[in-house]
Amino acid sequence: MWSITKTMTALCALVLADRGELGLSTPVARYWPEFGTAGKDRIEVRHLLGHTAGLPD
Repeated sequence: MWSITKTMTALCALVLADRGELGLSTPVARYWPEFGTAGKDRIEVRHLLGHTAGLPD
């Protein structure tokens, strides 16, 4: 089930990006303010989708 949800999440994010409703180069904290704590305020959506954000979990 975990692998299916990752694929569907990425697909939904890319559809939203294609529609102009989600910016891939936008900081995640713009959409989810609580995420921007502890130095994570500069992590962009594309970093989460590409698993390059440097987060252990």
